[in-house]
Amino acid sequence: MKWGWEAISGISAAVAALLSFLAILYQIISNKRAMVPIIIPELKIMKSDISDIIYDWDTDEKMEDKFSKTEILLNNIGKEAAVDISCTFRAENESELQNYFLKSNILEEQESKSYLKISTNDITGKNANVHYRRDGAKKFYKNFRMGAYIRKLNSIPAHSNGEIRLPSYFIMMVNYNFMVNLKHEDTLPAVMPVLRLKVKFRDVYLKEWSVEYLLSMSSNYDFIDNSTLITSVECKQISKMKRVRSNWVKYVPLLAIVLLYAFLF
Repeated sequence: MKWGWEAISGISAAVAALLSFLAILYQIISNKRAMVPIIIPELKIMKSDISDIIYDWDTDEKMEDKFSKTEILLNNIGKEAAVDISCTFRAENESELQNYFLKSNILEEQESKSYLKISTNDITGKNANVHYRRDGAKKFYKNFRMGAYIRKLNSIPAHSNGEIRLPSYFIMMVNYNFMVNLKHEDTLPAVMPVLRLKVKFRDVYLKEWSVEYLLSMSSNYDFIDNSTLITSVECKQISKMKRVRSNWVKYVPLLAIVLLYAFLF
């Protein structure tokens, strides 16, 4: 098959038009991407009397079994609002925590009779059960749920923030480690809980995005009079912000190639 100059010129013009269209499309996508919300947790600085280990850091009230009233801020440093926001927490180092508390319970068995156990229930799922005897007299016992529960926010405007509450078991475990296990630090270094936070949200074009962080306790702290803890909850981004796409979207590049082939030949 021989190609005439007219055919070649036509194909060249079509390719040039296609490339021009793709360049414009890329610019539009880039501009939209620059306007995407960017959600980042803010450093949480805390100072609290933790001697009653099942009490909240921010309110000094007894915590519920799922979520505390201690809040961390989610900052939107992007140029557009984020809407339909969902935040999911789960324990990142659950197995490590479970093994650690098994060992610390043995050390504490002959002293205060305090213990912290992570167990699984057919109805409530993963649980953290704490029994704490303070000064040999006052007793605390409570069961905290460790499921991957979701917190929702309607929206966070650009250059603004919203609040989400930390899981109760996270605060309880930190309090327990300082009040009970810190004295065993030389023989059994403390293992603090680490939370994986997954944030999903939509932009103003209703495109869905997700990003993940790890929340952990700072290694710098002051523990005053064996009761007052001054420290912070830090965050580390562990995944890039990415689009949440439907399954059919992965076939779009293949479809574009097929259409281009059909157009040219």
